[in-house]
Amino acid sequence: MLHRFAITLLAILVLSLGVLADEIKGKVKLLNVKKGQLVIVVGEKEKEFMVPERAKVTDNDGKELPGRLKALRAGDEVTVVTGKDGDKEVVQEVKRK
Repeated sequence: MLHRFAITLLAILVLSLGVLADEIKGKVKLLNVKKGQLVIVVGEKEKEFMVPERAKVTDNDGKELPGRLKALRAGDEVTVVTGKDGDKEVVQEVKRK
């Protein structure tokens, strides 16, 4: 009985983590590699992100891009994957199309 409860609890935890992730699609407008700053245009609005060192920067196939943020250019279509770290929204991955 306890074993079944533990598996159910683990499944709920794993599924809830997936729900916390968010994907924002847009085009790169501004990039400051030194500061880890990324600004994308989503529709008609701009959204700014701080990209931490631990965040992955990948291509559409999921392969990590050499140079990380340096590989991105203004106008590139990207998907920014964020998650929650406490009450803060944190970039986990930037995917270039």
